[in-house]
Amino acid sequence: MPTIELTRQAYEIITQRANETKRSPGDVASEIITAEAEAKPHPYVEQRKGVLGGKPVVKGSRLPVWQIAVRLQLGDSPDEILDDYPQLSAAALYDAISYYFDHRAEIERQIEENQLENTLARHNAVLDEQGRISFRDLPTHA
Repeated sequence: MPTIELTRQAYEIITQRANETKRSPGDVASEIITAEAEAKPHPYVEQRKGVLGGKPVVKGSRLPVWQIAVRLQLGDSPDEILDDYPQLSAAALYDAISYYFDHRAEIERQIEENQLENTLARHNAVLDEQGRISFRDLPTHA
C-alpha cells in the first residue's frame, strides 16, 4: 500500500475527525482526498481571508455568491443581474451560479445568516418604524 507524508496539523485534523466519527484515520484521509479530487473547479469564484469573512465571492470583487443566489430566487434573470453589475462578465456570473448549485447547502446557510432579522440579532440591533437601525447595549465611554 502506498504511503504519504502528512504535516502534523493535517495528521491531527484527520485523527480528530476519525475519533469523532469512530472511523479509521485511513478512511477519513481517503474520504478527504476523494472529495478534493472530485471538487468542481470554479475559476471565477474565490474565497479570500479578510474579504466578507472568507465567504465565496466573484473573483476580484466583493460580490458574494449568496447575493447572486438571492437574485435568482427572486426571479431575476442572469441578464438582469448582469445589467445591475456591469463589471461582471457573463462567464463570471454563470460560474457563480454554478458554484451556488454545486454548494447549495453552504450558500443557503449564508443567505439565512444575512437575512435582516438575523443580522440585526447578531449585532444586537433593532430597526425602528422610520427604518433606522439602533444598537442596544453599546458600551459607554467616559
